[in-house]
Amino acid sequence: MIMKGYSIIEIMVTIVIVATFAAMSIPTYNSFIKNNKASSLTRQLEASLLIARSTAVQRNIPVSICGINSSYNGCLSSSPTNWINGWMVFTDIDGDGTYDTGDGDTIIELFQTTSTLDYPVASAATGTFTASGFVSSAVTFTINPAGCSGDNARTINLATTGRSSTTVLTCS
Repeated sequence: MIMKGYSIIEIMVTIVIVATFAAMSIPTYNSFIKNNKASSLTRQLEASLLIARSTAVQRNIPVSICGINSSYNGCLSSSPTNWINGWMVFTDIDGDGTYDTGDGDTIIELFQTTSTLDYPVASAATGTFTASGFVSSAVTFTINPAGCSGDNARTINLATTGRSSTTVLTCS
């Protein structure tokens, strides 16, 4: 009589092989996820910078971008360069880089981060685009995910011409 099926030894060997491959792929997968988060956040911030610049030129008024406070109703006042809650793009009628509803400033875009694992850190509290699309001073944004390893960090350099460039960095 011939028996069909697999022996317990064959099943155990298969399970060991599958478990070995799974264990080897988890660190790679985690790095992949962090890289995608940093890349996605970088693209979102670059899109907000483009919106700010194009709105400034289109409306012929200054437009600023700043980190938002925990109430999501204004710019950060303490640790203004640590944009852990996200950022907002707003018309900045007086060009002072501060969101003031009394001045007639209006919010154009509000981006709230979904977690505090990844967030941009700016070299300045705000970036203000003039009506001609230029920036009053250059700003650098660094995105360095928590537990970062490898080349998962990003930098966005916003030049005084209003143009931005992105660089992939090794995590610090």
